Amino acid sequence: MRLRYFYMDLIKELSRIKESFSEPVEIIDGLFHDPQDIVKKIEYYTNSAYLNGNRDEFNREKFFYNIINYRVNVATRATDFDTKDIQIFSENPNHFIKSMIFGKEVKKWMRKTGFGKTINDFSFTRAKYGGVLAKKVIKDGELKVEIPEWKNVYFDPIDIVNGTKIEKHYLTPVQLSKKKDVWNQYEENIDKIEKILRSVYGKNYSNSDRVCVLEVEGEFPETYIDEKGDEDNYTLQKHFVLADGEEKPICTLHSMAQKKTDYKYLPWLEASGRSLGIGIAEDGFQAQMATNDSMLKWQDIMEIAARPFIVSDSDVLQNNIVNDMVFGDIMRVEKGSQTNLLNLTPPSLVELRNITQQWDEQYSRATSTFEAITGETMPSGTPFRAIAVQNQEAQSMFLYRREEADLFWREVFTDWVLPHIKSKLTREHILSSDFTIDELMMIDEAFAINKANKKVIEKAIQGKVMTQEDYDKELEAQKLILQQTGEKRFIQVPNDYFKDAEFDVDILITGEQLNKSATFESISNILATVGANPTILQDPIMNKLFAKVIELAGVGISPTEITNALNKQTQQLDNPEQVQLQEQAQTEQQVA
Repeated sequence: MRLRYFYMDLIKELSRIKESFSEPVEIIDGLFHDPQDIVKKIEYYTNSAYLNGNRDEFNREKFFYNIINYRVNVATRATDFDTKDIQIFSENPNHFIKSMIFGKEVKKWMRKTGFGKTINDFSFTRAKYGGVLAKKVIKDGELKVEIPEWKNVYFDPIDIVNGTKIEKHYLTPVQLSKKKDVWNQYEENIDKIEKILRSVYGKNYSNSDRVCVLEVEGEFPETYIDEKGDEDNYTLQKHFVLADGEEKPICTLHSMAQKKTDYKYLPWLEASGRSLGIGIAEDGFQAQMATNDSMLKWQDIMEIAARPFIVSDSDVLQNNIVNDMVFGDIMRVEKGSQTNLLNLTPPSLVELRNITQQWDEQYSRATSTFEAITGETMPSGTPFRAIAVQNQEAQSMFLYRREEADLFWREVFTDWVLPHIKSKLTREHILSSDFTIDELMMIDEAFAINKANKKVIEKAIQGKVMTQEDYDKELEAQKLILQQTGEKRFIQVPNDYFKDAEFDVDILITGEQLNKSATFESISNILATVGANPTILQDPIMNKLFAKVIELAGVGISPTEITNALNKQTQQLDNPEQVQLQEQAQTEQQVA
């Protein structure tokens, strides 16, 4: 009896939480915030639908002039990044080769789990709704990061991060049956699942029909997962709860304790007193309503103005010009009578256009989606400097949003992705991957030295000595073996290879923001400058000026790298044997 009692407490609490999440909260005296209403309005507006229906009182279709969707797409593209922008590195120079190989393992995981689509969903959801939830899901031992849809989530209007989160899932009988060995309360509630299916779909429900299951994460009393627990001690828990046809919680199908939350949250534009940030769509609510109002009035006016009305004081003309006349007919009227076309186009028609344009400009300023960044043709006579300023302002705002996303995904990789991949790579395995030319040179050198050194040890155990000439031949032979596979390498990664390695993640957030034409022009100018005067890098003053030019050009290379490359080239020409010995010692240290 005690078991049933505390589960009933959970069901009652969930019902109360759902109701409270559906009610608006007062941010300040007289200012209310209703996140569920905001999400609903976003769904309607982005689907070009009116909240009160798409037909007017005369049953005419109300046209929806959507000014939100393309701005959401602009913000999504301006803040999005690719999987190629995610780089894995190690601050320990001895782990360079390991970090490079581990980066390939991460790329392999991203391809396998469709992480590219996750990034796209993340950028779109964040810009559209004003915030995004990322969710950690472990399925069949594999980690996947998912982006829940806000329309399926109940959340704390004041604190999403620390508050209870309720996510709705719609599962078929087949999908539910696969949970019988996973969910610890499934078997005892099969009859309730069938009862709900029958109540919604009738006795002959099919395998394509669905029931609602609520996934709940939050802090609850210990007694919700252990009847012997302390009811005054709250712990982080996860529950899967069956809901009826009206999505009200009925019974628990699974309960478990959580060490850490499975969710991470990032707003678009934070707002005081509310948890859901302000997104591109919400910023345009007023502009969308005013635009639609103007366009509907325009539609009414044009429907009347487009009809020809003829005014006449003649006693002869009393019929309908549309029905009773054909092309080429001649009207005959009495002498002295007048017949005129009545103009029903009001002077205010032009003002409706101006109002619509003003709201559009206001929305562009609020969201930094100026024509300069959308790629639209600017009006004739627009000053170039005005376009440049608008473009710079828009890019700076979106770059800031990308920097926030950068920090967010670094946290996701540090807390979720890197530990998961390291835990899966404890055993010896084969890594098959493509590498760049520079990576191939370093890997081939490192693994060839490793193999050659093992040959030296084997010879020493057998009482034989390998000469330097034999060692060099073995080294070249191992390189040839590796190079037979072209740009692909099949690397045998040994046990616990990554055990002591520490990795970090970097996201090249500015990669897609580069102006390629300007970048190529900068590189050409730099090459021309260095080619005309190679000694420029040796002069301390000119070197500093040259460094500043490269930094401002943003070509992705530092003067230090250029100087080091030139110094290395000079050393190789002067003393090639010493350079080779230094590189060999460094590579051996990295492999070790």
